[in-house]
Amino acid sequence: MAKSRWSHHSPQRTPTRFATFPSRPDFTHYRRYHRRTLLSVLGGLLFIYLTAFSPLLRIRNVRTEGSMAVSAISVATAVAEIASLPRWRVLPGNQLLFFDTTALRIRLMKNPRLADVHISRRPLGTIRVLVEERVVAAFWKSPHRWYELDETGKIIAEATPPSGTSRIILTNATTLNDPTVGEQATPAAAVSIARWLHDELSPSVGLTIASYDVARLADGTLTAVTAQGLLVHFNTGTDTAVQVRKLRTFVLEKTQANPNWQKGLRYIDLRFGDTRIYYK
Repeated sequence: MAKSRWSHHSPQRTPTRFATFPSRPDFTHYRRYHRRTLLSVLGGLLFIYLTAFSPLLRIRNVRTEGSMAVSAISVATAVAEIASLPRWRVLPGNQLLFFDTTALRIRLMKNPRLADVHISRRPLGTIRVLVEERVVAAFWKSPHRWYELDETGKIIAEATPPSGTSRIILTNATTLNDPTVGEQATPAAAVSIARWLHDELSPSVGLTIASYDVARLADGTLTAVTAQGLLVHFNTGTDTAVQVRKLRTFVLEKTQANPNWQKGLRYIDLRFGDTRIYYK
């Protein structure tokens, strides 16, 4: 039987006995997610409480080490004052994790005797403060006072007049005013050269050096002043070891010729050439 191309046949459908409905969504995954989120929030709040308000992490002890210039009582007082202030205006400053160590370091470093301060947090609510002090390298003689200098030429404290020939004394003959503690009295190079010269000149050369004048250091001249008032000019821009050898030879020759050769002599100038010595 021929079929016309114009004929239409609807697709056959498979009869079903029961009607189908959408299945009920499973909310188990969402419940687990919200439960984990809630537990995370509660854990975070508990952590914030323990770190910010728990007495277990409160600062109880302050341990100061390596300090003679600053007392443990003054460090503990500074810690207590800083801990009484809130951190970031919200968190208590007396908790170990929120204590402002930067503020404590800035406060302690105002002491000119201190070279550096290391602050760390330790278990059981302990703040450890390790202090590095400046070492006295020389003394500075001003018109009216004495001071202690560190190796950088910075004044760290007032002092009494030192005794003994082993003390290194620096001065500036052109300065009329007294400096203040914490001020840079002279460059570090002046202290370094004076210390080296003092080791080389005393006592093998035969001259007792009383002080070193840095007034003309900018021009490359460092002047050693003997106990008898004799001035010995060194050129800091050339080899000072060569100048010391020249001075040894000069002093030896003069002493052999006349033991009282320093009488009436005003200065010895070693600044010109490797062999020339000018004196008057």
